[in-house]
Amino acid sequence: MGQTDISSASDTDVTPATCADIIQDFKPPPPGSEKGPPRQKFWSSKITELHERVHAADFKESVTDKVFGGLQDFLKQDSFCRECASDRPDEQLKEETIRLTGEFLADFDSDPVQNEIEAHDRSNPEYLKLIDGIRQRARSAPKSEGWPKACQ
Repeated sequence: MGQTDISSASDTDVTPATCADIIQDFKPPPPGSEKGPPRQKFWSSKITELHERVHAADFKESVTDKVFGGLQDFLKQDSFCRECASDRPDEQLKEETIRLTGEFLADFDSDPVQNEIEAHDRSNPEYLKLIDGIRQRARSAPKSEGWPKACQ
C-alpha cells in the first residue's frame, strides 16, 4: 500500500505535480469487485478505516452477536448447572463458547470474496468522491497554479 496518506482533496500532498498520480492510484475497479484501487504510492487512512469498519460490523453481526445470543440461550437451559460447587459449569460454558464460535465463524469465513466485495462496495465510492474533489480543486484553481488537464 502507498506511503503518502491522502484524506481530502485539500491535503498539502495534493499538488499540480502529484494530482495525476493520486487520481490514477485511487481509481477503483467497477462495483462488485473484490479489489480496491491500486494505491501504489498513495492511500487514504480515512477510507481504509471505513473499509475495515465494514468488516468489523460484519464480523460483529455474523459472529459475535450470534455467539453471545447462543450463550444466553445456553445459560437459560435447565441442563446448565448454575449453582454447582465444581468447575464443571465453567467447562460447559467454555465448550459451548468454542462450539458456537466455530459454527458462526465457519459461516462468516465461508465466502471471504463476498466479504471483500461488500467492504469495497462501501470504500471504493469514497475514493471516487476523493478523486472528484481533487478534480474540482484543480478546475477551481487559478491557471497560474498550473494544474494539468489530466487532473481537471
